[in-house]
Amino acid sequence: MQTDTVISTDGTIIEYNFTGNGPGILIISGGSRAAWHYFKLAEYLSNKFTVYLINRRGRGNSGPQGIGYNVQKECEDAISIIKKHDIPFIFGHSFGGVVALNVALNYPVKKVAVFEPAVSGNNSLPTSWLPKFEKQLRAQDHIGAMITMIKGLQMASFLKYIPNTLLKMVFRKMAPKNPTWDEDKLLLPMLANEVKAGIAIDNDASRYGSINCLVLLLGGSKSPKFLLDGLSKLHEIIPSSSIHIMKGLGHNTPDDMGPELTAEDLKGFFN
Repeated sequence: MQTDTVISTDGTIIEYNFTGNGPGILIISGGSRAAWHYFKLAEYLSNKFTVYLINRRGRGNSGPQGIGYNVQKECEDAISIIKKHDIPFIFGHSFGGVVALNVALNYPVKKVAVFEPAVSGNNSLPTSWLPKFEKQLRAQDHIGAMITMIKGLQMASFLKYIPNTLLKMVFRKMAPKNPTWDEDKLLLPMLANEVKAGIAIDNDASRYGSINCLVLLLGGSKSPKFLLDGLSKLHEIIPSSSIHIMKGLGHNTPDDMGPELTAEDLKGFFN
């Protein structure tokens, strides 16, 4: 895995990793995720493709989100890497999927694949948890903020039946044993701005009907309903789109539950 940087449109330094041989794929990470979360996915793709993994703003050695942060800035960051290496393909996960779809509206890529993009059509994205989440972060209560985020975004439906006090006790025991916990904590503060950036372009998702490249819409059958509903809506709107729901898997399939299965779908689509 090698590392390089580009300078984005507004002068922000953007770091990225790359590995493999063949046509280029740019992987755009989800909220509270960074390039390194997708190294396993990149490994499974690297025998067929050159895989580029952007460290989005606030991650690694990339610059901060900055004043006036929005989806357009994320698109400009991605396009800077795409132009530098003439990358024909993009894969975006969650918020990274929103960025990937908007890149396709701004730049002529050949194919785009997304896994459950956090598209907020007609205010479909849950946001009532955000004020509490931000308050907990200001108080340095990272475990509380993590629980609020997971429950608010309905990432584990069974957790709604477990009191927060009990969950905090469990998380406090588990977190120190997690080798990535210190890095995960650093990613949480970026999430609120990303959710707000997604909401700022909220509409009925009709904007994505202007995408004229091939689009693969991926999801997991165990993912939150609002994300799966969003996929179906995009499939109706995007003219050249196909959809595949992976049985028994959830929202973190590309980075955790099933990077190898995700890679199989991507290889078939990008080939």
